[in-house]
Amino acid sequence: MHMKPSPLVALFDAHPEHAHFESPFEISRARTLGSAIGAAGFGIVLNPSTPALLAALGSHTDAKTPSVVLSPAASRDEHTRVFRLPTGMASVIYTGRGAFGADMMALLSSEALIVLGSYPKTLETILRSAKKESLPVGILTDEDSSSIHERIRAIDPQIAPHLFISHDPAVLVREISGEIRRRELSRK
Repeated sequence: MHMKPSPLVALFDAHPEHAHFESPFEISRARTLGSAIGAAGFGIVLNPSTPALLAALGSHTDAKTPSVVLSPAASRDEHTRVFRLPTGMASVIYTGRGAFGADMMALLSSEALIVLGSYPKTLETILRSAKKESLPVGILTDEDSSSIHERIRAIDPQIAPHLFISHDPAVLVREISGEIRRRELSRK
């Protein structure tokens, strides 16, 4: 029996570095997002660089879809000692390419991109890296969507038609899922 592979969604975090200390709500929302991605039948690919991404990954591990961690390290020893990243949460690929290299591999391996948060400069940096891939982009944030659209149009107006913004993880995953299916149908 041939099974169709699960599409992968690249996860990135655009919160300020200290956001999870200020609000446990962000970690809770990341967990809900991970569960929603799994329930939609999508896998996750990420560089496990923040607590929010690890929370999403942890709640996704119950799904019957793949979770892939792209470590910036070249070995397990470097992963745990130098980068101080956890192990045992999913399949880990040691890229040896640093954080930027692991992030780029996640983008190149995915069918969509979901960003947790919309912190200025961080979000723009992520989207500049992703604009060449023309992926559907979901942003999970409480920020007003019109201000995000304005910021994104300044980076690249081509991203705007494929941009989905919501404060609700389930709604965001549903919108991204619809876009991925539309793209699959248009390829046939």
